[in-house]
Amino acid sequence: MDNKYRKENSKIYHAVSLNESEAPKKEFCLRPIIGYLLGLLYALSVCLMNIFVKMAPGLDASNHSTIAYFIQLIVMLILVKYHHQPIFGPKSQRGLLTLRGAAGSATIILGFFSVRYLDIGDIETLSNSAVIMTAILSRIFLNEKLTVSHIVALILTITGVFFIVRPPFLFGLEKEMEQMLQINLTETNHTNLEIKDHSNRSLFETLMGVGIVLASALCFSITQVSVRKLCLLKAHFAVATLYPALIGLPVSILISVILKITNQSKLDLNEDRNVLLINLAYSVCGGIFATACNLILNYALKYEDATKIAMVKTFGVLFSFILQYFLLDITVDLLGIIGAVIIVTSILFVLTLKIFDAKLTKSRNCFIRFLIGKF
Repeated sequence: MDNKYRKENSKIYHAVSLNESEAPKKEFCLRPIIGYLLGLLYALSVCLMNIFVKMAPGLDASNHSTIAYFIQLIVMLILVKYHHQPIFGPKSQRGLLTLRGAAGSATIILGFFSVRYLDIGDIETLSNSAVIMTAILSRIFLNEKLTVSHIVALILTITGVFFIVRPPFLFGLEKEMEQMLQINLTETNHTNLEIKDHSNRSLFETLMGVGIVLASALCFSITQVSVRKLCLLKAHFAVATLYPALIGLPVSILISVILKITNQSKLDLNEDRNVLLINLAYSVCGGIFATACNLILNYALKYEDATKIAMVKTFGVLFSFILQYFLLDITVDLLGIIGAVIIVTSILFVLTLKIFDAKLTKSRNCFIRFLIGKF
């Protein structure tokens, strides 16, 4: 009887062992890089949002943000009701949700105002100062460690930003580079394109634009840290994304009214109806991408910390240069290309370490394990 029982157990054991050995092993998992992929999608969405806003110059920045937050409010209210969530969230999280809403709405509104003064490429590169701010804020409030790879990537990012942000309005090196390398951007084959000379901006426009973008970058850093904190507290994404619309919509309407009363508004209701409708259509497209940005950012920060998402967002520099060239007829100078390459290299450095982290940590090589521990 005992022998029969042992034989049956032995068969079951061998069957289980056979099934385990024959089970397909997953060699590649998307989970380690999904946060980075969402960060890239977020960067692309931000660029498209700004492109559409730039294509509608007949509206004020506050008009654009009003439309964007109206769309976001409707979408988020539907999602909040669908998921049976309280509109204002749990009482314990309302302070942090308000901070997230205020910082997020300020980021969008200031960003729209900066489009009035600077090109998309300049805005995107300047906004990458948020990487440094986010790293510092994450270290202070979230206790997220800064590894060697983060520091190296931050240094490369800062270097790349200086290469791109250097345009004539900061260092005036463009003409010297063109003379040295005998490059004349106006002699390209794209004769049908209107090539804009960035040095034509007045000092006031430049200072206004740079100041607004840096303020927007600071607000974006606060937004990322607060969203990450809300993700750690398991706050629902719909409620967290609703707050910027609840705060941003009335603020945008108020700014629009003030601009109209003080005769500072660019909106002319008496202009050609077709032109007005085209501007509104572009603004609605920008509003849709603005809503998508908020949703994608919440999901991205569920998978990665705020510093890494901020660094991945620097890919927006590359996206902005490509999009503004094809959609807005604005070319990129040599130093801008060099800066973009440096920034993308820094992101690829961190991304590569992240992808191979699981495999390298299993290595028996002591030197490799030492490097992984440091990086």
